Amino acid sequence: MRSHSCMALIVFVGCILVATHGVSADPTAAQSLAERVAGTLRSALPQYEVVIADSLTLKINLDGKEKYQLNLDRISAYCAENKDGCDSVVQGFLDRSIKMLNTPEFAVTAEKLRVVVRPKDFIAQVKETTKGDPSVSPLFEPYLDLDMVCEFDTPTATKLVLSTDLSALKLTAIDAIARAKANMHSALTPVAAQARDIRPGEFGALMADTGYTSSWLLFPDGWKDLAARFDNHLLVAVPADNLVLYERDDGDASAATLRSTASDEYQHGERPISKSIYRWHETGWEIVAGK
Repeated sequence: MRSHSCMALIVFVGCILVATHGVSADPTAAQSLAERVAGTLRSALPQYEVVIADSLTLKINLDGKEKYQLNLDRISAYCAENKDGCDSVVQGFLDRSIKMLNTPEFAVTAEKLRVVVRPKDFIAQVKETTKGDPSVSPLFEPYLDLDMVCEFDTPTATKLVLSTDLSALKLTAIDAIARAKANMHSALTPVAAQARDIRPGEFGALMADTGYTSSWLLFPDGWKDLAARFDNHLLVAVPADNLVLYERDDGDASAATLRSTASDEYQHGERPISKSIYRWHETGWEIVAGK
């Protein structure tokens, strides 16, 4: 993991992508969450000093210097809305945080570049965390109603690609994004190889343990073979980073059914992406109107 403090800020924004809807966390509950997270990290990572800066922010120090910051606002808001799912989400956040903090330094290389889709508020969180510092801007491009975000893939974690990484990569931003897309496409299992045949009225799913399954949305050409099974009438949803739903496009009724399922998966998913429905065309995706 790079020692640049802003890199760490961004990494920990990316630890969790939970769905929140403007519910403010109870201050007492937020403080309790901060103490729980801090206590677990202190036990698991004795080499670090973990300081509760406030109920929504932890500072992670090493050798007397601040190295990382963990923002708990989204977890706290999620727990305020989802009591039953709170414990599993917090534990997942802790597991990933500990794994990342234990990840050794890695060489920045073009081979590790990947692209993922993220909801619009993800980049907004990153910019808020880094106070809009352009020198540590994440590498991303708008895509449909989402963002296409560049990351480094490592054996234990993923880390955002920053503008400060471009010099080490010896790539321009445009070239880095192109390389990340090429790497991601090569790493993904073809859609048609994963997708099962479905009967009218059913929907299928692409699922994986990694968070890269949703990246197939970035490659419309990769859906051609599956679309052909449905006479090129295909609807897709990406409710979570590890889940893509698909269905034959039979009009408004099928779109409404898929939207309902996608919304439920989004609401209860640990790392949600979108409740939108996308209609496949040979030239790309169309966002299907509806709520």
